[in-house]
Amino acid sequence: MNENLHIQNFLQTLSEEGKRVLFEQLKIEIGIHPLESEIGLSGDAVLSAIQKMRAEAPLTWRMLRGVLAETTYGVNVLTKIVGWSDITPVGDLPYDYLITNGTVNIRIHIKLQRSKDFVAMTANQARKGFRNDMYVVETQKTRGGKDELGSDTRPYRFNEFDILAVCMQPSTGKWDDYMYSLDKWLIPDPKNSNLLLKFQPVAMIPNNDWTDSLETAISWFMEANAQPKTIAWSYLP
Repeated sequence: MNENLHIQNFLQTLSEEGKRVLFEQLKIEIGIHPLESEIGLSGDAVLSAIQKMRAEAPLTWRMLRGVLAETTYGVNVLTKIVGWSDITPVGDLPYDYLITNGTVNIRIHIKLQRSKDFVAMTANQARKGFRNDMYVVETQKTRGGKDELGSDTRPYRFNEFDILAVCMQPSTGKWDDYMYSLDKWLIPDPKNSNLLLKFQPVAMIPNNDWTDSLETAISWFMEANAQPKTIAWSYLP
């Protein structure tokens, strides 16, 4: 009998408790992930700590989710795009990924869709005047500071990245769902046109300003010089 089939048949004979005992024994003998040995904690212990964090440290939980959106992007999305390579340098950069086709380099910045109490926020919940049939993303750095001129360093400046990729997990439940727009199309801060507005409305479904395809976003970037625009007025009443 095929070994896999034999194992499947054997599992069917076990009770839920028996399966749990077998699973725990396999984790001891095989382990779940190499990082468990490196940090000296089991995967269960790490997840239990994260669960506690979610309840007791919501800001840290929010930051962790943002990091997950950034780091999983390289695996969930960039490994699937044909003709482009990830050449992201090491360092504290205003973008998260740098990709190239050998001729053109594109900087991609990742942000997690904004949520409140674990529910995806609509744009009007973040800023008065935005519509309620759009989601929202917060485009500013997590930590604040001042530059040598005393200006706030939290806001992003235009041309610090090329494509904004918004992870839509809070609304779709999937870490590989993203909406894309171009940096140069985003809404400027009315107090300083060199800065991005803190909150940006995000379309719920693809349209002329937002797409769920990285390939489409790249084509927009290639054509952007011929299509100057700002998405601001499309979403303001």
